Amino acid sequence: MKKYFLFAFIILVVVGGAVAYYQYNKPVASIENKKPDVTLTANELLSAFEENEAAANQQYGEKIVQVRGRVSEVVSVEAGHKIFIETENPMSGVICEMEEGQEVSTIKPGDEVTIKGRCTGFLSDVVLVQASLVK
Repeated sequence: MKKYFLFAFIILVVVGGAVAYYQYNKPVASIENKKPDVTLTANELLSAFEENEAAANQQYGEKIVQVRGRVSEVVSVEAGHKIFIETENPMSGVICEMEEGQEVSTIKPGDEVTIKGRCTGFLSDVVLVQASLVK
């Protein structure tokens, strides 16, 4: 009886480990072809968070947001590229962490862009992840 229990327990641990490994390594679904939940300018998005962060998190948090604005900086980092969109507030803006495979070599400071991404909230800047350029 103890042998069967031990054997079943080992099988359960192996299957559980395999499922956990699969879930952990599962790729994140791209939002490039999804319709945005809301479209606005970078200034409007930042203003919403500065005025009432809790309400803005309710309205935009974890939603697909499409923003328009002028690029202040393009940075290449180990995980990919980040595009910084300027706002009227010189201390804050919108940071767009671009999805892997997005071609940003033609984007330069001063360009007007429209970018879509999943809004993760506000630190001193509004952050969009899994972002992609809207053509």
